[in-house]
Amino acid sequence: MSTKPQAIETEFNQRPIGSDYPLTVENAIEWDMLDRKGFAENVADIICGSDLGRRLSISIEGAWGSGKTSILAMISSYIKSKDEKSIIINFNPWLIGDRDSLLRSFLNKLAKEIGKVDHVEDAKKAAKELKAYANVFDVIKWVPGVEPWASIIKGVLSSTGKAVGDVAEHKSMDIESKKEDVESSLRGLNKRIVVFIDDVDRLFPEEVYEMIRIIKTVGDFPSVSYVIAWDRNYIECALEKSSVPMSTSYLDKIVQIRLPVPALSLSSKEKLLEKCIERAMDPAAFDEYFDKGRLRLNYMMSLLVYKLLEQPRDVVRLFDLVSAVEPSLRKEVVFSDIIGLSILMMKGGSVFDYLKSKPSAFVGKLYIEDEHDGGRGRLHPEDRGGIEEIDRACKRCVNSKLIRDLVGFLFPFTVGGGRYHDQSALTVSNGCICHSNRLLVALQSGAFGNVVSLDAVRRYISNPGERLEIIEGLTLDNCMEFMQRLGDGLYFYEDMEVDYIEDLCISIARSVDSRVYAEKTKLNRIFGVDPVVVAVDVIVKLLERLRDRDGSYNYLDFSRRVVQDEMSLTFAYWVLWFSPHHKDHPSGNGPLFIEFEDLEQLSNVFIKNLVNRASEDQFLDLAKPWDIIRYLYKYNKIGFSKIFEKIRSNNKILDAVAEMLFVYCVPIGSKMNVNPLYNEGENPIPYDKLREIAKRRLSDDDLSPKVKAVWSCISTGEVQPVPRQSWS
Repeated sequence: MSTKPQAIETEFNQRPIGSDYPLTVENAIEWDMLDRKGFAENVADIICGSDLGRRLSISIEGAWGSGKTSILAMISSYIKSKDEKSIIINFNPWLIGDRDSLLRSFLNKLAKEIGKVDHVEDAKKAAKELKAYANVFDVIKWVPGVEPWASIIKGVLSSTGKAVGDVAEHKSMDIESKKEDVESSLRGLNKRIVVFIDDVDRLFPEEVYEMIRIIKTVGDFPSVSYVIAWDRNYIECALEKSSVPMSTSYLDKIVQIRLPVPALSLSSKEKLLEKCIERAMDPAAFDEYFDKGRLRLNYMMSLLVYKLLEQPRDVVRLFDLVSAVEPSLRKEVVFSDIIGLSILMMKGGSVFDYLKSKPSAFVGKLYIEDEHDGGRGRLHPEDRGGIEEIDRACKRCVNSKLIRDLVGFLFPFTVGGGRYHDQSALTVSNGCICHSNRLLVALQSGAFGNVVSLDAVRRYISNPGERLEIIEGLTLDNCMEFMQRLGDGLYFYEDMEVDYIEDLCISIARSVDSRVYAEKTKLNRIFGVDPVVVAVDVIVKLLERLRDRDGSYNYLDFSRRVVQDEMSLTFAYWVLWFSPHHKDHPSGNGPLFIEFEDLEQLSNVFIKNLVNRASEDQFLDLAKPWDIIRYLYKYNKIGFSKIFEKIRSNNKILDAVAEMLFVYCVPIGSKMNVNPLYNEGENPIPYDKLREIAKRRLSDDDLSPKVKAVWSCISTGEVQPVPRQSWS
């Protein structure tokens, strides 16, 4: 069963991507802007001049987005005008849905379209023969060439009455004579049948092989011409994956005439681009809001953009994207650089991703208010690593040299390099993204997919009084990206005091227990991003900057401070968890930990803060309440006892703790067995006290089967089975 989405078939499968419609038979010749009419007419002449007694197959080969579907439409239009009696059939295997249906759908499509010919008895006869041919294959799911017809016909006759009827009527007991009946009926029809097959390069590899076998073996009929559009590289790769020997030359055995899609000329690109601009762009976008903006645009288009736009679809996609992002950046970023960023997003994905994650690598240090030097970034020695990463990202792109030239054009003062540095440097204005303030405007606008405002990151770092409000304004969708951005060092000033940076780190640690991050933690899936882990990573990055600046900075200072902070309870638990719990292990796991000799004292402060939170009935509001309880149960028995006394009045928490710590549950068949887990030497809660609590809870008639089994197990010390359907 295929997992491809099903679609509604239309002529030539017109599926728009944004405004990216292929031409149709009705408008193809009139609307051709790429000068491909001559090519299409030549193909139509070849088909119309071919021998009706033989099969002809032609492939139109080009990359994705090269305009193959539009060329098919033009060829079809020319054939209709040159041979009005011809029968045009459009078959799109991608719409079928699975490999097993391809053969049946193909033959039924031929039968259906041929049967539509008005008042021609021969057409109805040909359609009937094709349907009979299809019905047999529908039963045996077999393509000729695998095994002789005679060896399996008995099984077919016994398996379906429908097939028996068709076969009996036509009295043909072998596949070759069956095929001859179809061929004879098509010769009697004496009409040219042209089958257009599109989107073969959207199929899975095994479906590609199946479709090619069908064309060659099952569909090898007289009077039938095939025009197949595909990406040659994909088809050859698919055949290789299907273990076809010499896959690169295999297609020559199937297709008599293989034609590449005509290359897109510069003139054609200009015409298509002008049409896209006319359709998609607001004329106000082309007003010159910045000095030398038009000259910069001319340089970029002539030297870079036209070279990077290789296919018609590239042109359409680019200006669909530009028309979407330009209005929010108008008068903020020069138009040429909006186009450049859009090209990077389309063609240089790895570079664009790096630009979003570390913009300082492209423009130096980022200061959004920095206007005294035009907002131009300043490279520091440590930024050379960023340039090297940019080069590596460029090499991962198709057309890596052109992408590197584009990056050098957009960022001439920091990244530099490339063949067009001089043209860029001569046309730089205060609207160019090589200035840090302009790049930040582009990134924080959300126009290019950022869901976090970099201005919010800047304000959080620069204005302590706004931090709580900013955190409250985050959502589940953008909170993790916001936290990651805090560690990017976008607004890290060299003269920031140690206390200021530590205060910033404390605020990040506190945010872990805020509403949005606590909810994110509790909703976390198996492969989700853990806010605590990210917060630790961000804080370590910020503290590393302190250590790099002042080699004497000690991470232990911050660790001691955060563990004692009454608002950083989940983060404090994390630091304690990775601290050494035995004197033989003097250091912890990672840079943030408490030394063993300080652990008891600081743990007591942590317990006190935790008890205060539980006393206010806010324990469950923490990001990881159950992890904290497990930690205390294992490493701090006294602390666990204190917390237990505070939470025992809350039946919801009490039931969860009992299931988590005092029993263990094992699924056996259709039941869940609840087993006792009490260990007198390890459990900080006396057994008599637990039994007393169990007795109280069991007096509640509204307990669920699971909760009742847990407390019954604790009360009796015996295994309690629960039907699995009742376990929730």
